[in-house]
Amino acid sequence: MNAERRTGREMHGREGDRRRPRAEVATDTGKSLATRFALTVSVAVGVVMILGALLLYSLVKQATIREFESAGLTAARPVPRSNVSFKEIGAAYQNGETIVQPAEYVTDGRTYRGQIFRHPKLRNTRGEVIEWTEVFLSDQHTSNLQTILLSLFVGVTLVLVFVAVVVAFQAAQRGVAPLKGLIEDIGIISHGRLDHPIHVRGGGEVGLLTRAVDRMIKGLREAREAERNLERREHDLKIAAEVRESLLAKGLPPVPGYEVAGAYRAAEETGGDLYDLLELPGGRIGLLVAEVSGKGVTAALLMTMTRTCLRAEAPRAEGPKAALIAANRSLAPDMRRGLFVSVLYAVLDPAEGALHVASAGHKVPLLRYAAAGGALRAVHSEGIALGFDPGPVFERTIAQVEVPLSPGDRVLLLTSGAFLVRNAEGAEIGEKGVYSAVKREAAHPTDAFLPVVLQTLEAHAGGTPFPADIVLATARRLPS
Repeated sequence: MNAERRTGREMHGREGDRRRPRAEVATDTGKSLATRFALTVSVAVGVVMILGALLLYSLVKQATIREFESAGLTAARPVPRSNVSFKEIGAAYQNGETIVQPAEYVTDGRTYRGQIFRHPKLRNTRGEVIEWTEVFLSDQHTSNLQTILLSLFVGVTLVLVFVAVVVAFQAAQRGVAPLKGLIEDIGIISHGRLDHPIHVRGGGEVGLLTRAVDRMIKGLREAREAERNLERREHDLKIAAEVRESLLAKGLPPVPGYEVAGAYRAAEETGGDLYDLLELPGGRIGLLVAEVSGKGVTAALLMTMTRTCLRAEAPRAEGPKAALIAANRSLAPDMRRGLFVSVLYAVLDPAEGALHVASAGHKVPLLRYAAAGGALRAVHSEGIALGFDPGPVFERTIAQVEVPLSPGDRVLLLTSGAFLVRNAEGAEIGEKGVYSAVKREAAHPTDAFLPVVLQTLEAHAGGTPFPADIVLATARRLPS
C-alpha cells in the first residue's frame, strides 16, 4: 500500500502531494476514533437496556398476571361444580385473600392444566366466607400472555438499541469532528506551512490539545526564524571574513634600515578592524590601523570604503593629518547615523628617521619603544572619528605629532581588541598586560616580536574566543 501511495503522489505531482496526506490522516484516524467510540457506547447501552428489559419484563409479567387474576375474579361468577370436573394436582398457596390451587380442568372430553383461583365473594357478619368465586386460568393462556409480553419487550428493546446506536454514531461523529479538523490542520502544517492557522476551537480536552498545538507551531515558527537568522548571520559573517581577507595588507618591499609588518587575529564574530601598509611617494611608508562600529557585512563594507578613500588620498597628501581630513570629507556625507571609523595613521620617513602620526578618534595611542633606555611610551594624538562631522569640527580638532626613531627604536599601532582578551574566569588582560608584553619583546626582530605578542594574548585567553579582532602594525629602525 505504501508503494502504491508513493506512486500516486509521484504521478499527481506537487498538488497531489499536498492533498493526499491530509485526506488520509484526517479520514482514517477520525473514522476509527468515531467508530470505536460509537461501538463502545452502543455495546454499553445495549447491555444495560437488555438487562433492564429482562428485569422489567419479569416485574411487569408478575404484575400483569396479578391484575389479570384480580380483574377476572371480580367479573366472574361461581362455576357450577356439576358442569365441570376439577382435579387438584398440587399444593395450594395463598396470594393475599386469593387461594391458588394447581389443577386440571376437564370439559367436553378435553383436559386443561392450569390453576384455580378462589377468592372470597360473600362474608357473614362475623367475617366468615360463605361464598367463594372460583376462576380457572389455564397454563396455555398464561403462556400466551408471557409470549405477548416477551415479544413486546424484545421489539421495544431492539428499537431502543437501534436508536441508541444511531445516536451514538451521530454523537461520535460530532464529538470527533474537532479532532478531525485539528488533524487536517496538522497535516497541512506538517508539510511546512507553519503560517497555517488552527481553525478548531473548543473546550475541554480538545481546547487543551488545540492550545498545545498552537504553542508547538509558534515554537516551530520561532525556531525556523531563528535558524534563518542564524543562516543569514553566518552568511554575512562569511562574506565579511572574505572582504576582510581581501583588505589585509599583502606586505611591502624591503625598506632599507627598517622592518615594517602587520598581524591580524579574527574574533569569533568577524568585525571590520584592519591594518594596512602603504607605499607612498618619496620612499615614505604609511602604517594604519582602524576600527569600525558594528560587525558583519556592514562593518566590512564600511571598512572597504574607508580603506579605499585613504589609499586614494594618502599618496597625494602631505602627511597623515591631511590624508584623514580628505578621507573624512569623502566619507562623512554618505555615512549613516551611528556609524563611524576610528583610524590611527602614521607615515614613516626613512630619510628623516621620524614618524608623523595623526588620530581620527582612535582610543589606543601609538606605542614607542626607545632602545636607549628600554622605555615604552604612549604617544597620543587628538581627533574625532571619521563620519561624526562632515568637516569643520573634525578639521579643527585633529592634530599631527612627530615621533623620532633612533636605531633600535620601535613603534606599534594596535586596536582596542588586544586589551579585551579574557581568560576562562572573565578577567581581561588589559592595557598593563599588553604593554608589558610589548615592552618585553620590543627589542627582538619583528618576525619574532609579532608572533610572541600574539602568543601572549592567546595564552591569557586559554582557549577562550577573542571578543574582538586584534590588529597590530609595527615599524622598527634597525640598530646601527
